[in-house]
Amino acid sequence: MRSTKERSNHRSAEIKEAVSIQAVWVHLYGSRPRKWDCCRVPWREDRNPSLWISRDGKRWKDHARAETGDVFDFWRRATGADAGQAFKALDAMAGGKAGLGEVPPLR
Repeated sequence: MRSTKERSNHRSAEIKEAVSIQAVWVHLYGSRPRKWDCCRVPWREDRNPSLWISRDGKRWKDHARAETGDVFDFWRRATGADAGQAFKALDAMAGGKAGLGEVPPLR
């Protein structure tokens, strides 16, 4: 039988596969930016677009602050949640219908 940590790590990997950063963005903000690869950071004032989100929705980078991360890091930065809260919220998204549709297309 797997340990609790192994199960948690396995579920985290499943969530990362199931929920894209783009889907989280739409879930949290109700709309999407014009371009995923060059948009404004939604959790801080950003005069010039400095946020990049990978085409597959697995990674993001704030070029102005040299911060980078995955979907869990994005959720935490966007909502102010801690790691446990982010896990619960994204687990709910992965288990339900929210955010699991097609990744919105890049322009």
